Amino acid sequence: MIDIAERPGLVTATDSLASVFSKFEPFSLRALARRGAIATVAVPSDANRLREWGFGAVIPLRNAPLSSWRAPYADPVEAHELRCVVIGSIFRGRAYEILIQALAICSARGARIKLEIVGPGEQSYLAELQELTRRSGAGDVITWREAVDSDRVSKTYMDAHVGIVLYEPDDPGNDGLSNKILECVSSGRPVLAGDLPENRAFVTENEVGWLTSVTAEAIADALMHIHENADIEEMSRRCRNLGNTSLTWESDFSRVRDALALTHNITGANND
Repeated sequence: MIDIAERPGLVTATDSLASVFSKFEPFSLRALARRGAIATVAVPSDANRLREWGFGAVIPLRNAPLSSWRAPYADPVEAHELRCVVIGSIFRGRAYEILIQALAICSARGARIKLEIVGPGEQSYLAELQELTRRSGAGDVITWREAVDSDRVSKTYMDAHVGIVLYEPDDPGNDGLSNKILECVSSGRPVLAGDLPENRAFVTENEVGWLTSVTAEAIADALMHIHENADIEEMSRRCRNLGNTSLTWESDFSRVRDALALTHNITGANND
């Protein structure tokens, strides 16, 4: 079995050793395909490429959380305000500046929308973001919180109404389905995600949230639409139900286990 975590040949930075390896990667994968290897992919759109290279079994294996990682489900707390949360490492390319501007727009429009930003980051960058928060007029609606332990992430999502997962689309490495979306939805909260292809496919197919262009105006419009129109309780239950039935690591990996067992049985029968 071979695990393809990201698109073959994705790395293009000329000063990266990985970019050198990426030139040889297709040849290595074709050789493995001829030996009957099973491929798993984190990005479902990679599956067709691998099938073209000769892999007979290609299984999407999303980075969904373990069932035991998730906190006990709780309905969202009723409130007159929409409570949103972003959880993860804070660094450039994740649209924090744009999100801060969006919250400033919502605040200027009088919308009752609040945001909690949870995660570690370089102190100088955090200072820049916090200064932008103050200057933009969003200081009253954005709360900054240090990183929480892994076993508290699921509960942190459920303390909010909506999780937000944004990546700036000009980075080619941001086109996969984010594990932050999977964690939020499996915990039991809908997500507002940047409108990238893998996000779009997952969110629309499962009806677990909303998509937005990654601009301040678009994000602000989406948040106001959610606040004014969405049934957060119903969507939260739909998300947790998806987690209970299919969106966990155990559920995803069972397909790999079944494929390996089938391969083993076929091989054993041929040896007999």
